[in-house]
Amino acid sequence: MAIQAGEPATALLDTPGSTPAALPAAPPATAPSDAPVAARAPLPAAAAAPAPQVDIDAVRRAASLPPGSFQQSCNICGSALAGGHHFYHQLCVGCGDLNFAKRNALAPMSGKVAVVTGGRVRIGFHIVLKLLRCGCHVLTTTRYPADAAARYGREPDFEEWRGRLEVVGPLDLCDLGVTERFCDALHARFERIDVLINNAAQTLTRAPEWFEAMDRLEEGAARDLPPASRQLLLESASSAPGKLLTAASSAEARGEGRDAAAEGGNAPDQEGPLGEGCGLHFPPDRLDESMQPLDLSPINSWSRKLGQIGTSEMLHTVAANAVAPFILCSRLRGLLAPPDAASGWGHIVNVNALEGKFSVTKKQSSHPHTNMAKAALNMLTCTAAIDLAQARVLINSVDTGWVTDMAPGGVGVLASIHETQVAPPLDEVDGAARVLDPVFSHINDPTGWRQRGKLWKDYRIVRW
Repeated sequence: MAIQAGEPATALLDTPGSTPAALPAAPPATAPSDAPVAARAPLPAAAAAPAPQVDIDAVRRAASLPPGSFQQSCNICGSALAGGHHFYHQLCVGCGDLNFAKRNALAPMSGKVAVVTGGRVRIGFHIVLKLLRCGCHVLTTTRYPADAAARYGREPDFEEWRGRLEVVGPLDLCDLGVTERFCDALHARFERIDVLINNAAQTLTRAPEWFEAMDRLEEGAARDLPPASRQLLLESASSAPGKLLTAASSAEARGEGRDAAAEGGNAPDQEGPLGEGCGLHFPPDRLDESMQPLDLSPINSWSRKLGQIGTSEMLHTVAANAVAPFILCSRLRGLLAPPDAASGWGHIVNVNALEGKFSVTKKQSSHPHTNMAKAALNMLTCTAAIDLAQARVLINSVDTGWVTDMAPGGVGVLASIHETQVAPPLDEVDGAARVLDPVFSHINDPTGWRQRGKLWKDYRIVRW
């Protein structure tokens, strides 16, 4: 949802669900995860007259279509929706009940350590919260650490787990040298890591204007962080873990990472002219539904096809989505493997998506570079599973399902120009629950549940 930012810098990081007006200086806590999916991001009240009711049967008869042609189906099992689920507006009662139970599932993880890449927003943010609420100690990486710390600091139970959260950044997984040094720092600090979640991914490559707006948010967050939130920050570039991150070092590292990603003069998503009025695609101080700079670009890397994607963008996408997870799995293998039979198994979850599957019969032509990278990540899971299992480490891939609209503009643009609810069938909390389900299932049943080398979707094993 697009909103107009108020004066305080911290107000730019308000929670979703606000109307397009000035933000309050003290933003409320994140909306509870038990709010129905269809109603979690209310839009401004419609000023226009209500749309006329459509007689579906009349439309069907006029088009000579058989009965049931406009019957809405469950997004998971495909069965007809007879009233739907009380919480999920696009799921049947059976699928909705299963997803609702899994959504709220937890596991005892006190004393365990988890590394989660990409924990600032969306699914990664909620993965971190779930692990923290299970008692786990969590290190999460991000390119914008101050913004991440500010978001965590607004959680209502922040005081209960803030001593077990560390935000590592700025860390760009496209920089493979930085990823290697991050692994070195983990080895120097920890004797054991129990869980690795490879969540970070480069799905969209943003234009320079977006980065400029995000830099302003990050600088404001770094300036206004309260002491408790500032204590979450660790300097990833330091060889001595625990060094506090400063606003100056954060801005410098982000600039270097972005320049490297945009070598050759244009950002990877900007190869070719955008035409006049490019500045209108990034309205000042307006945020999307995830509280990031609103991007109204009519074309992005998600909609581009072969011949429209530059080599630089392809290489950076593969680096972030496949090579960096390979480095983390390989370099952290020794920390993930338990030292003895009495210790719990290690876990690796590679977050994937429909784009990485070969079993999809009608593959679309868009974003081939993303499809390549996701498929490579699945092959890593499939290939390494037996070897890792012998070391008592379980590796799995998880397709989170449709949680975020990646088309140009996505939900943020639609929400900014329409007065109707636009939402995928699942939300970020559902995505996080699916990612963590292999971990929770094993911890809650350590002798009976030992699945590895599988692709999971909708809480069941699916074809690659």
